[in-house]
Amino acid sequence: SNLAACYELRGDVERSVPLREAAIKVFDRLSVRAESIQQRAALGQVLAEAGRFDRSEVLLQEALKLLKGMQNPQGMSQVQSSLGVLRTRQGRFDEALTHIFKAHEIAEGMGKLGTAAGYLQNAGAVYTLRGDFARGLRVYDQAIEAFEELGDKMALATALSNVAAIRADLGQRTEAIELYKRSMAILKAAGNDHLLAHTTGNLGGAYMLDEDYARAMPLFEESRRLFKARGDPRGEATALANMATAHKKQGNTREALKGYEAALAIHKRSKDALGTAETLGSMGDLHAIAKRYTKAITLLTEARDLAAKHGLHGSLSTILANLGLAQLRSGNLTGAMKTTRAADAALRLVLGRLSDEGAARARSTWATLYRTGIRAARQAGDPVAVFEFIERGRAAALLEALGGRETLQAVVLPPELRAAEAAARAAEAGAAKRYRRAMAGKDAKAVLARRKAWRASQAAAQVVVERIQREAKAAAEVVYAEPRALSDMQASLAEDQALVLYALMGQGSSALVITKSGARHVDLESDTLIAEAAENLLAAIDPGVPDVSPEVKALRALVIDPLALPASITRLSVSPSGALSYVPLRLLIGARELSYVPSGSTALSLAALKESASGPVLAIGDPTYDTGDKAAGGLRSGWALKRLPGTRVEAKAIGGTVLLGDDATEAGFREAVSARKHWRAVHFACHGTIDRARPMLSALALTPSDEDDGFLTALDVLRTPIPANLVVLSACETGKGEVSEGEGLLGLTRAFMLAGSPRVLCSLWRVPDEASQAMMIKFYELWNPKSGSGGLSAATALAKAQTWLQGHDKWKHPYYWGAWVLWGRSDA
Repeated sequence: SNLAACYELRGDVERSVPLREAAIKVFDRLSVRAESIQQRAALGQVLAEAGRFDRSEVLLQEALKLLKGMQNPQGMSQVQSSLGVLRTRQGRFDEALTHIFKAHEIAEGMGKLGTAAGYLQNAGAVYTLRGDFARGLRVYDQAIEAFEELGDKMALATALSNVAAIRADLGQRTEAIELYKRSMAILKAAGNDHLLAHTTGNLGGAYMLDEDYARAMPLFEESRRLFKARGDPRGEATALANMATAHKKQGNTREALKGYEAALAIHKRSKDALGTAETLGSMGDLHAIAKRYTKAITLLTEARDLAAKHGLHGSLSTILANLGLAQLRSGNLTGAMKTTRAADAALRLVLGRLSDEGAARARSTWATLYRTGIRAARQAGDPVAVFEFIERGRAAALLEALGGRETLQAVVLPPELRAAEAAARAAEAGAAKRYRRAMAGKDAKAVLARRKAWRASQAAAQVVVERIQREAKAAAEVVYAEPRALSDMQASLAEDQALVLYALMGQGSSALVITKSGARHVDLESDTLIAEAAENLLAAIDPGVPDVSPEVKALRALVIDPLALPASITRLSVSPSGALSYVPLRLLIGARELSYVPSGSTALSLAALKESASGPVLAIGDPTYDTGDKAAGGLRSGWALKRLPGTRVEAKAIGGTVLLGDDATEAGFREAVSARKHWRAVHFACHGTIDRARPMLSALALTPSDEDDGFLTALDVLRTPIPANLVVLSACETGKGEVSEGEGLLGLTRAFMLAGSPRVLCSLWRVPDEASQAMMIKFYELWNPKSGSGGLSAATALAKAQTWLQGHDKWKHPYYWGAWVLWGRSDA
């Protein structure tokens, strides 16, 4: 056992594993149960780090079962942490977080605060790998605070280095470099050459990101020297690969190749499958950049086979993506499409059953993969394949959730999980209440402390909700949703209808135009030109700019005119991409009806949601922002929300059931919406706030109460069934949010779709109260006439209401009527 540990410190897994196996046999024969369990756990972690996942899983689950039987919380905490390592290496990040937070909970309950802080640091690392930098930094901050209080300098140095890595990835190079230097000072003083070697290399990486190779290269050399002196071949190979990458970025192909080859030799001697596969992949990518496609494809194929053999799904996805790109550039269009499909399949295993928002973020980091498939299909003149790859990379997380919605609703969650949600919600409400009280006082320090606590309670609630989403999906056996076929999409369209899928991707931007009779792709200008034109149009939509026609004409020439839509197409559904997600396309398309959809496949899924031909409208308006606690409006935005008296008239004119003023609370809304099986519409006339960094905390501002903070967040909406034909968000900027590439807008719009509404009407910018009121009343007169006669479809009613508003001199400017967009189904 001790000899195995020595080999592990040297990075020599091949010699360690048989020794651990032998130790397990001896301890089993001697019936030394505690040591037998410990050896299983240790070997399980070693194998996880070496990429031998199947054997690792067996050992760790055996150890956990035995520890539960012995009621050994400390051992259970350690094994839960090791399972977190395993899931992380497999790329199953949400499951990794579940294990790590269980480990943290056990350690904290035992009073092992240093261990618990270490687990928080591990969670921060997983959040970072998942691309959730904001949450990763919050968790790391908690860990750093704990390490400083405990005086654990080594752990503090590691945490500082990890935070530095995140800062570097976020482009905050100066902060990253200072954090690395602070960490290195601690490590040098302690003589910890092992951690110093890692941190020195990381500091070199930060300088490399700044293209400061003169500072980076000596640090990589020093890192290599330290690793070599310690007998750590894996670390030495990492340093060599870093040096090779620096040469690659400077265009020194020969030196880069020599560095990768040296690293590869070490990985092969160490029998490090992961390091070997990744280095082969880097070499293949290098040859592809040099346009040596035959050599690139050979190396990437070897890397692919090795990663597949050892179940290295995270690396396999990257390798396949690079292989597909090399095949595309070499002219092998069929191979590129086949490889992109394989990469998509591997990616499903990496992502696992993530929460809805987590899945959206993660898939967006792979947008370039689907671009390869789109470009190959487009060059091959295959619109069916173009549709397939656009759909595979677009709104997959939303499609998955919609597809499993009914089975998810039937899932009975464990009492422990329901209790955790209730506790998290209570903690969040309590923290919000204490924050409001602090803001009513004059103690700035207390306000900051309460605000920090409130933010932390929100983050904790989100963690619980994500866990609920993950476990519900697992229990309901919700699987990765396959996109629908192009033929299904065509069959769903009427003769006068077209679906346009935009794909803005560098110089190869394009659009796919689908009608009942066929599909064709259209080449567009670069995404940079389109984004510029979109920004110019949005800037011009201001009452101070009397004529926006030049900006409208410029953008129309880039994204509408090339489509060459015949006059017979009077209804248009658009799946936007990038900057087009924020553009009022209504200004560009003339008299045609318009609706937005996340993707073609989600449009078909939304069509399957149950609807009622009649029913009342639930309207919420004129929330109380300025009575009682005057600071309530400052909870989210930092400034007081002004009351909207015009929304009282609006809600009364529209609603059959109306919640106004002090009754327009979160609790009042939940009680009212649950009173009926189905609503014709649910209408919110209030302020809205958009949190682009954390889309699930974007919210509608209702009346605060003792029970809640008054902010109905997208997270709250996901937890509230809202059975309605239509949800109207008559609030400022509710149609905005984070644009997650491949997934579209995240936040309120998709939350209401998942809650049960196939249509969401929202706004792209703040519309003056009077114009908004007139617009909404007119829309409902057309869509849901109180006379009982049949109304127009939502898309038709919206178009006519906008034309009507435009006909008034005081509202003719697009600023007053152009903000409104309809997401989801356009019919009915």
